[in-house]
Amino acid sequence: MKKNSKIILLILSLCIITFSYYNKEFNTLLNEQNFISKKTDNMTIKEEVKTVNSVSTTDINKYEGVYRYKNRHDTEDHYIVLEYVNGILQGRYYGTSDDFDDAREGYYVGFFVSDIKDLQIEGNAITFKLQLQDRDVFTKPIDLIYKSSQDIPLDKNPNWNIGLRKFSRDYKGEIINGEIQLETEFEKRVFKKLMTSRKY
Repeated sequence: MKKNSKIILLILSLCIITFSYYNKEFNTLLNEQNFISKKTDNMTIKEEVKTVNSVSTTDINKYEGVYRYKNRHDTEDHYIVLEYVNGILQGRYYGTSDDFDDAREGYYVGFFVSDIKDLQIEGNAITFKLQLQDRDVFTKPIDLIYKSSQDIPLDKNPNWNIGLRKFSRDYKGEIINGEIQLETEFEKRVFKKLMTSRKY
C-alpha cells in the first residue's frame, strides 16, 4: 500500500512539474505575440505619417507632366522625381530644350535630365531652379533610369547640337491634391503622380 502511495505521489509530482513548464512556455509565447502585435501597430502608424507636403519620405516620387500638344508621335512629356536622401529632399527634372529657348525655329527639340537646385517646399508652394550646359542636352528622350547627363551613353543618345539660348531658369508653382502645378510663361504645367517605388 505504501509502495502504491509513493507511485501515485511521484506521478502527481511529475504532472505538476510538466504543467508548470508548459504554462510558463505558453505565457512566454503569448507575451511575444503581444509584443509583435504592438510593434506591427507602431510600424503601421509610422508608415502613415512618413509624408511631407504629399511627398513620401520613404519612396521615390515620380510625377508626369504631359505635353499639351501631345499626339501619338510626341515624346515631349516632362517628369519630376523627388526623394529624400539622408533626410534631405532632392529632385531631378526631365524636360526639353524649349524651356531654355525663346521659340523653336524649325529644329527638333533636345532633351535633358538635371538636378533640381534650391528646391523649397513651404506649405503648398514649390520653387526651384535648373541650370544646364549644352553638353547636358541630348537628341532623344531620357529614360528615368538615368539620374544625370553623365550616365547617358552617347552611342545610344548623342548630344543635341543646336545649342541652348539660356542656361538657367527659375520655376514656381503649387502642390495641390498630390499634383505639382508649375506656372511658366508658356503654360500652366500640371504634373500628376505617376507612381512611387520603394528605395530598398
